[in-house]
Amino acid sequence: MSRLLTLDVGNTSVGGVLWSDGAMCACFRLANDADPTGTLAALGAVERAVVVGALQRGLGPAWAELPAASWVGREVLVPGRVLYDEPAQMGMDRRVACHAAFMRFGASLVVDCGTCVTLTHVDDSETVRGLAIGIGRASMRRGLATAAPALAPFVGAALPAEIPAGTADNLAVGLEQGWFAMVSGLVSTAQRRLEGKGVAPGTLVFTGGDGQVAHEACGNGVHAPSLVHEGLWRLACHAPGC
Repeated sequence: MSRLLTLDVGNTSVGGVLWSDGAMCACFRLANDADPTGTLAALGAVERAVVVGALQRGLGPAWAELPAASWVGREVLVPGRVLYDEPAQMGMDRRVACHAAFMRFGASLVVDCGTCVTLTHVDDSETVRGLAIGIGRASMRRGLATAAPALAPFVGAALPAEIPAGTADNLAVGLEQGWFAMVSGLVSTAQRRLEGKGVAPGTLVFTGGDGQVAHEACGNGVHAPSLVHEGLWRLACHAPGC
C-alpha cells in the first residue's frame, strides 16, 4: 500500500496524514465544516483512506472525491478488549491511540489533549481502560467566554512572573495554570487508581493538539503527536485489502 490517507474526525476538526510507503509525507487539519477540495487536490493520488471518528460521524459530501474509505469499528477492527460495562461506548479514536501506544511502548497511559482531555490505559495484554474525560484547553477558554462575555477575551497571554497586573494576567493564571493543574491531577489520580488495582501504569504518553504543552507542564512522560494516525496506519496494514 503506497499511498494511504489516514483521517481522524474529531469533535471540531478533521486531521489527516498522507502516508507513502510507510512514511508520513503530508499532514493537514481542517475545521469539520471546511471544504477539503483544495487540500485533497494538493495531496495528489490516494489509493486508500482509513478513518476513525470520535463519534463515528460521517464525512460530508465534499469528501466524495476520496477513494472508498474504511472506517475503524466497521471495516477495520481494533485488537484488544475494553473494560467497560458497554464497550461500544468508548470512542474508537481512544482505542486506536492505545493500540499505537501499545505497539510502541507496551503498557501505557495515553493522555489525548484535544477538544476533550481523555485518559485511557492499555496494559500488557492490550486490555483498555477508560479513566477520565475532561475539558480541553481551548474548550475551557471558549466556555468561559460564553459564560462570562463581559470579560476581556483571553488572547493567550504569557503567564505572569509576579502578582497579576490586570485582567489578561488573571485569565492567563486561571485558565492556563488551572488547565495544567487539571491535567496533572487527572494523571496522578489515574496512576494511583491503576496501582491500587495492581495494574502497572506503564509509559505516560501525551498526544493531541495540546499534548506538547501538557507534556511540558507535567514534566514527565513522552510526547507522541501523531499517535492516532500511527495507529490507523498500523491497523490499515493488517486490514483486508491492504
